[in-house]
Amino acid sequence: MNTATQVSTPEQHDTGWRVRSSTHGGFYFVHLEPLRCTCPSWAYGGGEPCKHLKAVRAMVVEQVGA
Repeated sequence: MNTATQVSTPEQHDTGWRVRSSTHGGFYFVHLEPLRCTCPSWAYGGGEPCKHLKAVRAMVVEQVGA
């Protein structure tokens, strides 16, 4: 699943999700409870969801069929 923001498909990982970085080839880790991502956009985004969080939310909604 590539979203309009060109995020790779999130993979469930340990206690959250991991999403491959589109710029450096590594991974960012996303947790929904509490809401957080390890990417710089989340750290400096003023509380706005980053593209990684949006991709994980979309994946979860798709999985539950809501």
